[in-house]
Amino acid sequence: MGSVIVLGGRVVGDQKPTVLMIDDEQFDAELLERILVRVPDWQAQVVHYEDPQAALEALPGLDIDAIFLDYHIGNVDGLSVLKSIRALNFIKPVIVLTGQGSESIALEVMRAGADDYLLKGLLTPEAVSRVIKHAQAQYFHRQTEATNDALLKAIPDLMLRIRRDGVLLDARPGDDVGLTLVPEQCLGRHVRDVLPEAFADLTMQHVDQVMTSGQARSFEYRLLDGRDQRYFEVRVANCSRDQVVALIRNITERRLAEEMILKQGEDLAFVKDELEDQAGVLILRSEELEKAHAKAEAAVHSKSEFLANMSHEIRTPMTAILGYTDLLTEPGISAGDLKNYVATIRRNGEHLLTIINDILDMSKIESGKMTIEKIECSPGQILSDVLSLLMERAKSKGLALKAELDGPIPKVIETDPTRLRQILINLVGNAIKFTDQGCIRVVVRLIDSPDGPDSSLSFDVIDTGIGMTEDQVATMFEAFLQADTTTTRKYGGTGLGLMISKRFANMLGGDLSASCESGRGCSFTATVAAGPLAGVEMIDSLDSIGVDATMDKPSVPGSSAATSVSANVLLAEDSPDNQRLIRFVLRKAGMSVDVADNGLVAYEKALEAWRNGTPFDIVLMDMQMPEMDGYEATRNLRQEGYRGHIVALTAHAMSSDRDKCLAAGCDDYATKPINKDQLIKMIKRQVDAVGHDNCESNSVAG
Repeated sequence: MGSVIVLGGRVVGDQKPTVLMIDDEQFDAELLERILVRVPDWQAQVVHYEDPQAALEALPGLDIDAIFLDYHIGNVDGLSVLKSIRALNFIKPVIVLTGQGSESIALEVMRAGADDYLLKGLLTPEAVSRVIKHAQAQYFHRQTEATNDALLKAIPDLMLRIRRDGVLLDARPGDDVGLTLVPEQCLGRHVRDVLPEAFADLTMQHVDQVMTSGQARSFEYRLLDGRDQRYFEVRVANCSRDQVVALIRNITERRLAEEMILKQGEDLAFVKDELEDQAGVLILRSEELEKAHAKAEAAVHSKSEFLANMSHEIRTPMTAILGYTDLLTEPGISAGDLKNYVATIRRNGEHLLTIINDILDMSKIESGKMTIEKIECSPGQILSDVLSLLMERAKSKGLALKAELDGPIPKVIETDPTRLRQILINLVGNAIKFTDQGCIRVVVRLIDSPDGPDSSLSFDVIDTGIGMTEDQVATMFEAFLQADTTTTRKYGGTGLGLMISKRFANMLGGDLSASCESGRGCSFTATVAAGPLAGVEMIDSLDSIGVDATMDKPSVPGSSAATSVSANVLLAEDSPDNQRLIRFVLRKAGMSVDVADNGLVAYEKALEAWRNGTPFDIVLMDMQMPEMDGYEATRNLRQEGYRGHIVALTAHAMSSDRDKCLAAGCDDYATKPINKDQLIKMIKRQVDAVGHDNCESNSVAG
């Protein structure tokens, strides 16, 4: 075993990277250390092994960030050592040092698994810095590929990548889906040669539809095999211009369970008819039995509607979750898109969790197992938390959300803050849901008990929404009910929120009531016991405890002061989520925003406005869009003589991408995910630039 030479010391707590050098020349190791000291952000210590076999034996126990490997180590071939290194699952950068420079050696080195190579005669800080950066990029690429491969392996479905003409390009087996096909033997064959004929025909129909519309589609298929029948759910999504991905899942157990439930429902319906026949005789003898039967029938009907609605409420977020999870498997996904997909999955997951929590709360309440805890808490802070949570939902509908005090209230009370917060979230959330214009006000007041020291705190949630009739108000606090089925279809929801809120209010020593007028809005009043208030400080303003009572324009902690820009902006962006985000940021900064869903529409809108003498002050151009991408749209505008400002929006952040955007004719360049302050400053800089007038400035086409 060769000697180990440690060049440079690692101080306790020092985070210097460690480089392993395998070379039979100590001089080369010393030279490399002197060079690494001069490489910015890479002042590494060097661990030197002269004997490659000794280095391989020690490698698993070393914390190595990169390896520099000599092409020839005495009589040992460095590339064979490289293969042994990779066999030890070392995936970090490996750089080969060689005294010979030729294209054939370079290809041989890279094919053997190296991330880069260096000529010993050209060892300079600049050269070492370049190869380190390139090797790190290769390492991160391998990590990304490993992550993507793990994600694909985690998908339980059979995944087929299909060319537009029906030829299978790739197949990844998932869990047993009940199809007798071997993925490795399917590649290069047509779908009709792999799947049953009718199944294949239906799959190809959806492939054509997806290729035409660009929208993902799904369908179910029943496969009959003698007396046996199997059900499959297939989701087809576009992954490139001429390819789609089809995910096939065996849903036989689920469908059989649904059929069993349907059969049970038919049996129940038959029993119901029998009971109704018997009830017809009993009704003549007892009015009480008639009322009991009517009530039972109404309960069955309500629960049936509830179950149907619940199925819809659960399947809707699940569809989004599964769909966006499918998108995560597509190659070439940008960081901006990944963030949006994950946010969409999280948003729908939280919605699904809310539905599940409502069901569990109802179950606990019905079984008498719901418990509360009374602790000291701030009602003002709880109200502020609720308004902050729901502020964006209100703003998305153009609604004002305000809080006010009707007289002094205690700074702290004794109650269950979790249940109080849940009551207010339900009430304010409903107010936003059923209000299309106007505002929502939350009025808080203290109700003194005339018979003793006990007091209650009242929260009035007042909206200007659709309101309700007296009959609807009479049943609104019953389980499984909304105002009517049309309300459920239009606004969604489980119909449990008000019932749960009323039960919680009762458990907190208060109540929940409502006063509504159809077409004029509703006022819900929730009261909770405040507990003993002796010695408790009273406040007459939410500002006194640092709570913003008006949530029209929320402040963002840590954000810089807003910059106001008067500009007419054309936003070319195909993602609805990005459209909403960027449009919100720009409008908040004082700009008017017009949106184009693709490059072709952006080109037409910008050209038309310019020719009509009302040009946009600036065009924000997403560089990757359907119909016509941002590069082509910008080049076409410049060829038409368009001289207005165009700023590229792209998820690519390499310097070459910036150069590509500027060469296409863009004036500036911004990367996704956007930094709102930097984007606004960039727009202001462009708009305020000398000679910015669209009709008079010189052409900036590249």
